[in-house]
Amino acid sequence: MITAIVTSDNHLGVYYARLRPDRLEERRRSLQRAFERVVDAALERRANLFLHAGDLFDRPDPRNAERLFVARQMRRLGEANIPIFAITGNHDSPRSYGYDGGIAPQEELAALDAIHLFRNSHEVQSRMVEIQGQRVCIWGMSSDFNRPLDVCPLEDTVKEHQREGDINIGLLHYGVEGWARADVQEPTLSLENLDKLQADALCIGHLHERQQKRLPGGAVLLNPGGTEHIHFGEEKLECGFWILSMEPGHVEAEYVPLPTQPMRTLRIDLTDWPAPPGPLSPAWGEGERSESEMGLAKDTEEDPQPEFNSSPVANGDSPLSPSWGEGPGVRAAIEEVSDPSQLLRVRLSGRVPRERFQEIDLAAIQAEANERNFYCQLETAELTVYDHAEDLLIGYGVSFDAGAELKHQMQCVLENYSDDAAEQEICHLAGQHLEMTYDRLTKGAR
Repeated sequence: MITAIVTSDNHLGVYYARLRPDRLEERRRSLQRAFERVVDAALERRANLFLHAGDLFDRPDPRNAERLFVARQMRRLGEANIPIFAITGNHDSPRSYGYDGGIAPQEELAALDAIHLFRNSHEVQSRMVEIQGQRVCIWGMSSDFNRPLDVCPLEDTVKEHQREGDINIGLLHYGVEGWARADVQEPTLSLENLDKLQADALCIGHLHERQQKRLPGGAVLLNPGGTEHIHFGEEKLECGFWILSMEPGHVEAEYVPLPTQPMRTLRIDLTDWPAPPGPLSPAWGEGERSESEMGLAKDTEEDPQPEFNSSPVANGDSPLSPSWGEGPGVRAAIEEVSDPSQLLRVRLSGRVPRERFQEIDLAAIQAEANERNFYCQLETAELTVYDHAEDLLIGYGVSFDAGAELKHQMQCVLENYSDDAAEQEICHLAGQHLEMTYDRLTKGAR
């Protein structure tokens, strides 16, 4: 029986703009440990093949720290005589030749014969190896997300593709019909074309939710998912990798889950908090109220967020105000679910009178939540603030100053290019131009 380890979407070196530098490095090490566990399994199982279906790195120009880590892992596999076959994904494939000459980071590993990289993104490439007396054909095609959205990336390939080995395995990195979200606009593989490839196993990266099904022609269609949660909204997804056991005409797949860093979303709806007329009660937030009365809903499944930096709230050192958050309020709700190793997202939502909102010390809540957790992201985009006397809508979220919000978002962009001086300068100049344009357009309205 021939054994293959299948993994993808490790996203090594992912950047989170709001994490402290020490926490960011610790978080990146968590992602490395997850990939290392996959390599450990390949060695322990004495696998015949190690197959990677894209997005080993989170970007096409990873840091030297991630390059060195991967080189060491590839050496471990090489010393055990486990051949490695890989493709690039949409994260670690340059989108143009102007970006690092269009060279993917896996190219240097391929140049050293540490891996076999199927670098072509427009047609399938194949490699034949003999294992246990069987001819095993591994083929792959790296991703190209510049393709037309309405055409399957395999449309031209399937017309000429021929079955070559006793066992045929394919590597691709795209969304799959029936698995991909309908609202995401990107190239998608059709089940009809996948079936025409006449493979025994098709290993597809990109989607972070693990999947498995049999195609009408008998091929096992697999999506490994990620090896660690990357963004909020993925906390319900299982992380791990596949082990394929193969012989001619028969393939079995075993999924191996991996431990992940705790991640959680806590939603607090403030709509039902009492708002009597007159001065604010100093005990707002106190009292014996149930979770349903407070509008608390824990662990909601949400769409993945692009980064941990979607909230404009800054950290602060001041303690929580005794007039808000005491008793079973926001402070108690966060305390209840906190864990020192956890990535926590707190979403405040609902309609809140202006007076009540002004009583909320968001910076203090953020600071204390960060002390109780590995990281806390406080979000207020779903919080509506209104004038209680006239029921006049004032705005959404924390800041009602559009100029200040533009500056904040530009700062987040700059932080994402902190390692590239040229791109940072371009972003800085673009931010200045945007700020001057905003001031000019709004000058008469102020």
